[in-house]
Order: sequence, then structure tokens, then C-alpha cells
Amino acid sequence: MKQTKEINMDKFKKVALTALGASLAATSANAVDVSVSGGSEIGYATGSSGYTSNDASNFGAGTGVSFSASGDLDNGWTVSTTHATNNALSLTSSNITVDTGSLGKVRFNRIGAAATNAWDDVLPTAWEEANDKAHTSMRGMRVADGVSSGSLSIILPAIELGDLSLQVQGDYDPAANTGGGDPGATVARSANAGSGHAIAAKASMAGITLYGAYAEEGTTKVTDGNDGQNVMGQIVAELGSVSVGYGEWYVDEKDGGVDYSATGFGISFNVNDDLSVSYGELTDTREENSATAALDTDIQSMQIAYSMGGATLKIAETEVDNAAYVSTTAGDKEGTTMMLSLAF
Repeated sequence: MKQTKEINMDKFKKVALTALGASLAATSANAVDVSVSGGSEIGYATGSSGYTSNDASNFGAGTGVSFSASGDLDNGWTVSTTHATNNALSLTSSNITVDTGSLGKVRFNRIGAAATNAWDDVLPTAWEEANDKAHTSMRGMRVADGVSSGSLSIILPAIELGDLSLQVQGDYDPAANTGGGDPGATVARSANAGSGHAIAAKASMAGITLYGAYAEEGTTKVTDGNDGQNVMGQIVAELGSVSVGYGEWYVDEKDGGVDYSATGFGISFNVNDDLSVSYGELTDTREENSATAALDTDIQSMQIAYSMGGATLKIAETEVDNAAYVSTTAGDKEGTTMMLSLAF
């Protein structure tokens, strides 16, 4: 009798271990990785009226937090989602991505920019785009602004042809210039809204990278055949510790609208692994039409960035002529921005 109990107990142990192993295998196969990251910034800005409020010097601080999760499907694909928030814990970007591996990625942009806009301005810089530190509108540098929240992005894997690397990505937005909705929600859509799409390509070889993009934004009904068209081309050359870039942009604002064109260049120098400096210039031209005169908005920005591990000190000195296409002295401004960024 005792022997029978021992045999039954051994069988019970084997069954339990088998069930536990199967459970662990199933858990491992459907494991989800969750991560939280973010950063804080402490800033100081001073400059002429228009660069800061009322010609004042201002301190500021901000914090952003990003939540990410990913998991594997039984077919080997990976599904991931990322949600970024600002000071008020409002979503600044939110997307869901399916990575098929050899076939590329499909991403739904619930909130935030389409994939094409990742290459809207790739000119070398130590900190931010010169336009960002100028605090002014640069309408001629838009690529696919209207194709954003509520859009679908397809990012193809890079194709390697010897020393040449080629990558293509595209976006589609059924209701351009409107926001994306929750599942099943009716998204508010302007009566004259149309669809939008964009495609961009990047080719790299021997330290030289070419970028190109084309977008149509249906700010009017598609049936009107009156979509806005944007074109972009840029080249960046990396020469050791020096990077140099040049770009051109063109925006066709539809029939009767104001067209814009822009040119820019940037150069950056990595002094060492921690210190980099850069200088950039942008010129955004508002083209002449029956209602407006031609006018240039010019930006010059010099920047420095010094990394200290988890902290980075950044400084930008920026000057703007004819900001927001205002030709009087009210359109001229200059200022300095200093920022201490902390990553966690």
C-alpha cells in the first residue's frame, strides 16, 4: 500500500511539473515587455521681444514620460505600442506598431507625426533644428504636416545593394488635417477635408545620405482635384567628426493659395565624444501672388551641446529676420536659450 502511494505521488509530481513547464512555455511565448522612460528639462531664455515675452528673461522647466510595451506573436511578428506625455500628462504621441521582420513595419499613428516627417529636416545640428529655436513659423519647410494623427505608416526594411543602403516609407491619412479617433469613434472632419498621403526615401553610401519626399494633403475635397503638394530634398555628408548638409523644400498651397519655398544648410563638429557645436541657416520664401508680396524669413542659429552622462547642457544663439513674414522691425528678433536636460 505504501509503495502504491509513492508511485501515485511520483505520477502527481510528474503531472505537476509537466503542467508548470507548459505554463511557463506559454507565458514565455506571450511575454510582454513594459518600460517607462522620460526626462526633465530646466531652461532659461532671454532675448528681444517676440523671442521671449515682452523682452523678458524667463526660467522654465518641463518633464515628459514615455510608456512602451511590446510582445511577440506566434508567427514571430512583434507588436508594440508607445505613449508619450507632457507636463500635464496629456498625450503628445501615441502609436501601435506591427513589426513583421523581413516585410517591414506597419504603424498606426493615433496621435503624432507620420513616418515621413521623421526626415522633414535632417540638417546637422548640435541640439535642435534651427527653426525650432527661432520660435517662428516656417511654412515652406512642411513635408507632411497634415498627414499625422489618424494616419497609417508603412516602413519598409532597408535594402542593401553592396555599399548602397536604400529605405522607403510611406503614409496614408483618410482625413488629412484632422485628428485620429478611438476605435469605433466618429472623428470630427471638416466639410472640405480630403485624404492625404506621403512617401519618402533615403539612400546612403560612403558617408553620404540623400533624402527625398513627396506629399499631398487634401485640405479640400479630393473630388476638387485641389490638393496641396509638398516636395523635399536633402543631402548630408559625414566627413569624420564633421557633418555638412543642404536642403530644399517647396510647398504648393493649392489654387489661389500662397506658395512657399525654403533652402537651408547646416554644419556640425564633434569636438570629442561629449562636446559638439553647430551652425545653421534657413531661408523661407513666401512667393508673390495677387494678395501678397514676396518676402523672405531668414534664420541663423549657433548651438553647443555638452553631454555629462545622464545630463546634457545645451545652448542656442538664434537670430531671425522678418519672422512670420513681417517685414518691419517687429519681425526681427534674437535671443539665447540654455537648457539642462536630464534623462531617466
